[in-house]
Amino acid sequence: MLSSLVFKRLPAVVLGGICSAIAFCSQNVYAAAIGQPSTIQMGFGSYLNLVTANDAQGHTRRKISPQLGSLFITDWFIDDTRYLTELYASKYSFAAETGTIGEQVDNKGVRFSVQLNAKHGKYFSPWYGLGVDLSHTQYTKRHKIDSDGFLIAQYEDTTKAGINLLLNVLETWSVSSNIEVGAKLEYSIPLTQTIHGFSAGLLMIFHPEF
Repeated sequence: MLSSLVFKRLPAVVLGGICSAIAFCSQNVYAAAIGQPSTIQMGFGSYLNLVTANDAQGHTRRKISPQLGSLFITDWFIDDTRYLTELYASKYSFAAETGTIGEQVDNKGVRFSVQLNAKHGKYFSPWYGLGVDLSHTQYTKRHKIDSDGFLIAQYEDTTKAGINLLLNVLETWSVSSNIEVGAKLEYSIPLTQTIHGFSAGLLMIFHPEF
């Protein structure tokens, strides 16, 4: 029931995120126009993921796989907090093993986190985040094999909406007045049938001068 509701609402959530980004950009343009500094940041990231997929017919093996594309926007929220919204897409191919299901997975979604800045000395001030990941996932070529490697079952393709709880930490370093690089660690906890696990990523962050 929850997964079905998210599936219906996901396009609206993604559209809402895009509209929010446009609104925040407009707000920062206005702020810059009246002499206030813009705090909005945008960028892209690449990740190395250690993930598994929960399937109605079982779970997949764990797999290390790169995720080369994500786009994000972040801005000041309240005091030492900020929001981070990220759009992503990834594909995985899980080989079947005894006791696990093999399948192809095409995963798209949006992540939203609220992060708190904590200063641990002069050179280390990471952002600690708590958030949610809403995804739209297609599962294809679903099958199982026996201990000798022979096919014993095949299943129909399916599409599911997924929800993960997110825990993350992000540290950034300045390269120039309007460019930063960042390192991000994230752990996703599944609340429904979905892709989940650990990820480590590198981010390129830009501070646009409106």
